Amino acid sequence: MKRLTKDWQGWLLSAVALVIMVSLLRQSRFGTSAFQNQVFENAAKWAIRFLLISLAMSPLNTYFGWRWAVKLRKPAGLWAFGFAVLHFLLYVSDESVNFWAGTLFEKSNYILIGLAALGILAALAATSYQWAMKKLGKNWKRLHRLVYVAGALAAVHAILAFSMSKKSLIISSEPSLLRYELILYAILMTILLVLRIPAVRGLFKNRRRAQPQIVREV
Repeated sequence: MKRLTKDWQGWLLSAVALVIMVSLLRQSRFGTSAFQNQVFENAAKWAIRFLLISLAMSPLNTYFGWRWAVKLRKPAGLWAFGFAVLHFLLYVSDESVNFWAGTLFEKSNYILIGLAALGILAALAATSYQWAMKKLGKNWKRLHRLVYVAGALAAVHAILAFSMSKKSLIISSEPSLLRYELILYAILMTILLVLRIPAVRGLFKNRRRAQPQIVREV
């Protein structure tokens, strides 16, 4: 009970993610192409959203001192991987997609990019526990910095999939809104990457130190 109270933010995030995942899985049981396409699109969206949440936690701690945000990096990242797996499984299970026989290498660079992002997320998910941290040592942090590469690849994959794939053109009833949403994700991903640059972090810290401190009279 004490642990539940202490880490309530992480439990709340996981509870919300679980509700969304169950909802998508229930929708995927419907046989109509409209339902399948909607679930396929939403799984991709939630994968990127939770990845953005995971990437945003360190800057929130660094720039605003929100220490509790660090605890959400791991659960958000794991849920991003979960939704990415669902997105992938829905794609390969589509009867109209001959994934294993030519589709992978024929005019489908966005698929390769998506698989690269999924592979990185899989590696990060598999090494997100204490035993991996002890075994990998300093290399653990280097490996998990690849989450930013995965984020960039996911954004590029989504944009290319929308513009190149015939399947993507029938996913959304509002393709223009989907395009703008994907562009927004790419912008947010770029901002989070810029905030990781040491010079940017140093500039922000210097400005905070330069601000006059308010002295309270006793």
